[in-house]
Amino acid sequence: MDFFSGKEGLVWWQGIVEDVNDPEALGRVRVRIFGFHNEDKSLLPTTKLPWASPIMPITSAAIAGVGQSPTGALPGAWVMGFFRDGQSGQDPIIWGTVYGRPNETSTGAEDGSYPSTEERVPGASTTNETDVNRLAQGVPPDTGSSGTAVDSSGPDDGGHGKHYSEDVDQSGTSSDEENRKRISKVTTKNGKSAWVATVFKDNFQGFINELEKTKVLVVMFIENLQLEMVNGVIMHLVRQ
Repeated sequence: MDFFSGKEGLVWWQGIVEDVNDPEALGRVRVRIFGFHNEDKSLLPTTKLPWASPIMPITSAAIAGVGQSPTGALPGAWVMGFFRDGQSGQDPIIWGTVYGRPNETSTGAEDGSYPSTEERVPGASTTNETDVNRLAQGVPPDTGSSGTAVDSSGPDDGGHGKHYSEDVDQSGTSSDEENRKRISKVTTKNGKSAWVATVFKDNFQGFINELEKTKVLVVMFIENLQLEMVNGVIMHLVRQ
């Protein structure tokens, strides 16, 4: 058999991610591959597993810092791929991750973070649920007695963490009065204004303020630079 990539036949596999801390920052992960790697970690520890490289979509250049990050997989994730070196099985490439429905006996992350009985992020699924995020399933967030949608980042947090006020109709019903509550005006020092979502108003206004401070510093730098250039030209002419 001619062991050349693409000629000896495709050897595909599936396995579970155990380590995502790639020392070369290439987005590689260590995967314990079913049928190829011993399940007993005392015989084959995670550190002895080969690094598996993820395939990126054609929309990602994957060179020179251009493209999407390859760092999506987490310990406990099920992945599928193939061996670039065929039957040798030492150069695994990952096609992608596979959703599942973990239970108490499922093989997951070594640190116990997955599967979990607690939400890791807002809308995250837990043990005995599908891995698909609840929000993606169309499951609404939990609400308190006041009817306010609760975000796990807390009521005093900014941006996405803010609660939607119960006096604002979020049903999407067309209403000029309700639409006016959903948006707020932010204004720059030169008087220019823009309308943004009310829940983002404070963060956006702070961003504008910082941007204007930076603009002032840049203008001062350019003015000083121009002054130094003029002085330099004058001194040169005087010497002549």
